[in-house]
Amino acid sequence: MGNSQSVGSGIGDLFWPDNPHRRDRAFQLERDCRNAIDLFNTTKTQYDADVIRVKDLMDKYLKDHGFDSIAQLDSHVQGVLHGEELQKWHDLKVALSANNFISDLVLAISGIGVVLGAGVIGTLVLAGIVAGPAGWAALGVVATIAAALGAIVLVWGVIEGAIERDRLRDAINDLFTKRQEIYCQLRTLQAYKSWVAAFEIFFLDEDLKKKPDLFARRYQSQFEEDVARAKGSAVEKELRDLGRRRESWTNEDPYTAATVMLMMDEGVTAKESEMPTRNIVFSDEAQRQYSFPAQILEQYGRYECKFKTLDTGDVWTALVQGAQELKDRMVINLSEVRFRLVKEGSDGQVLENCKVIQFF
Repeated sequence: MGNSQSVGSGIGDLFWPDNPHRRDRAFQLERDCRNAIDLFNTTKTQYDADVIRVKDLMDKYLKDHGFDSIAQLDSHVQGVLHGEELQKWHDLKVALSANNFISDLVLAISGIGVVLGAGVIGTLVLAGIVAGPAGWAALGVVATIAAALGAIVLVWGVIEGAIERDRLRDAINDLFTKRQEIYCQLRTLQAYKSWVAAFEIFFLDEDLKKKPDLFARRYQSQFEEDVARAKGSAVEKELRDLGRRRESWTNEDPYTAATVMLMMDEGVTAKESEMPTRNIVFSDEAQRQYSFPAQILEQYGRYECKFKTLDTGDVWTALVQGAQELKDRMVINLSEVRFRLVKEGSDGQVLENCKVIQFF
């Protein structure tokens, strides 16, 4: 039944009944993207403040052990390590992202661990936190995605239902992919923030900072969980579970069984020349009902279409009455809409103030 459905962006929803679902899903994905970007920006502001504070602690930690910089510590470590241990140090540096504060923290603790005789403890776990998902250092990607969202135009103007269907499908596909990218970056940043907090505890704990190997073991499970949570597969599952909880319409999300079946069905059976058909029941002001087994012929913008009755072959034009009052509304319940139906031909029958009470 379609009596509770919305006209949404236009009268074509009568004949493309999944367009409201597509529209809702596109809006939902867009909101998810924007909310995640807002949370990312808030978290990034907090993270930047944490970095300033913890960097001061790291610099003091280095100075307390006689080093003015990471570079000086690196030079010292390369001079005292040999063989397998030296190779571990080189492997650790290769695994780390350049120009990244987390990398500096790992090198500082691992390097001082060498000075204190603990060996290259970074290979136990700390190297793993930066050898996880690709692009650990590319936190600026979210800003790029945020700008790109503006290019996804959900058109509410004069377009036909079939065209809107295709545009909404494109929007769903694009937003679905961007949402996963944004969430991966958000989980990465949240991992960074979590790790900086852990390193701060290390620097402030007088006993712990003398035992960097103990610190690595103590926080190993946290680091591993943060890495796992930020991986693409984990984010994909997280978002899929979110869709299930809120019962999202996911029929045309990319990479789903339903999407694959839809593509197969359309590729085999659909013909571009075929126009959709619907059984529509109108009621006028006198509560008289008119049933039309209808096939849409043409759509003229948001408020007018022409359809043919399949049983008699009559051609009717349906016009939304009071269109000016509705023009600024993106979603309109069918119960609020009144139609003027004009029959082509010699008798020119006109039905005024009709509403849709059923369509299927």
